[in-house]
Amino acid sequence: MAAGIPVICLERDISAPNYTTFIGVDNRAIGHMAGEFIRDELIRRNGGPNGGAPHGKVVEIRGLLGVEAQTERHEGALQALKESPDIQIVHEAVADWLQANARERMLEILRAEPKIDAVYAHNDPMAVGAYLAARELGREHEMFFVGIDGLGGPAGGIQKVIDGVLAGTFYYPLCVDKAVEIGNRILREPGFKPEKRYLLESSPVTAENAKQMYQRLTF
Repeated sequence: MAAGIPVICLERDISAPNYTTFIGVDNRAIGHMAGEFIRDELIRRNGGPNGGAPHGKVVEIRGLLGVEAQTERHEGALQALKESPDIQIVHEAVADWLQANARERMLEILRAEPKIDAVYAHNDPMAVGAYLAARELGREHEMFFVGIDGLGGPAGGIQKVIDGVLAGTFYYPLCVDKAVEIGNRILREPGFKPEKRYLLESSPVTAENAKQMYQRLTF
């Protein structure tokens, strides 16, 4: 930046905006969508044939504390769930984005909590780790699991939705296409001045659209 070289920052913001433009995704909005999805799924499962007030016990598996994405995914979901006072977050665990850590934390929670309706994890690997813990104790059908990232490929979150491991996930755009677009414009269009921040939109992945999303996002 000091030398006048354009700098594009992807996905993770930094404390001082020493970049030409930032390209990322609105993690607070993703968290809010996840909270709404959990609420609607609890209505579908617990509210009876005509719906009703959502209620249930939720476990939240958080990413690395202090990371912006973790904070915003937590705050967004909390805001959505607060609109339904009968939905309780009964446990929060920190698993640092790692599947193995999430499995260990979830085993501890399952042994302490006899009733769990939903698990919300800040990424898909942690959601899968929580599922594996529940399956290990024969409780995977008592609750549903929600993640974030929605990557394609056989190991990605979209496939886990297709397989029924996850009830849903939320596609997190990798931002590379937008970075290439903005980089090309900086190089090729004299006088082009990019916006300081570009926030891309996420989209839900559920059983209804998972196969279509898999075909679109798997290369």
